[in-house]
Amino acid sequence: MLRGFFLPFKNTVAVNNISKLNNLSMIINLAEKTKAASVHLILSALVISLFFALIFYIWFPNGLIYAGALEGLQLVILVDLVLGPLLTFVVFNKTKRSLKWDLSIIVLIQLAALVYGASLILKERPVAAVLGSDFVHLVTASEAEQWELPKTFSTHTGPKTYYLDVENDLAKLMPAEAVHEFTEGKPFHIQPDLYKNLNTVSESTYDERINLLIERHKHRKAYQRLLDQQNNDGCTWLIVMSKHVFDQGFVCFHRTNGIMKTKIVKHDV
Repeated sequence: MLRGFFLPFKNTVAVNNISKLNNLSMIINLAEKTKAASVHLILSALVISLFFALIFYIWFPNGLIYAGALEGLQLVILVDLVLGPLLTFVVFNKTKRSLKWDLSIIVLIQLAALVYGASLILKERPVAAVLGSDFVHLVTASEAEQWELPKTFSTHTGPKTYYLDVENDLAKLMPAEAVHEFTEGKPFHIQPDLYKNLNTVSESTYDERINLLIERHKHRKAYQRLLDQQNNDGCTWLIVMSKHVFDQGFVCFHRTNGIMKTKIVKHDV
């Protein structure tokens, strides 16, 4: 009788012990998943940091990251720093036979995203910064190919700086710009035969171009505020234009060093 009386209690204790073991196993498994995902995140971050160094210091120096790198960067960050470690957390289980295969697939997905993102960024990197008659124009690698610019423009070390050798007379420039774009079907600053290295341009001619660009845009309030700020770098703030930065970018332009700094500010008329 007593043996039958205590049997339900024994079963309850056994069930409780099994439940505790299952909970402990789940906690251990969760800890292992978290550790694996953390290691994956750290390794991915190390690889991405090298990639970022290439972008920020070689392809898009001096704050030019807004001029073509954002789309590719967003893809790389999403897949390599977010999705990769998250998938590792989901699939990781030491007892799983296919674990190595699963992790290999995740790494391949990350590498594919990195290569694709890098190809997007590489195509849109600025290869030339042209001190034009209206703005500082950034010409991307894809534009250089589109407009069939010489292969010398295909630089991988940041944009080369050029001076567009046209008159600094606004009265003559405005009709010339309109006629060129109408007859040639391409922007006025896309005239590589008129590009000159800045070190071959006289100081007086350079100053005339800078004054021309300031005069054309000094009515913009945001621009005027930048001009009014003290600048100890010896460069002049000018408005920059590209297919990725339209009506919202400024660069601090130096006669010898070219673009030294970049600001993205919404222009107000």
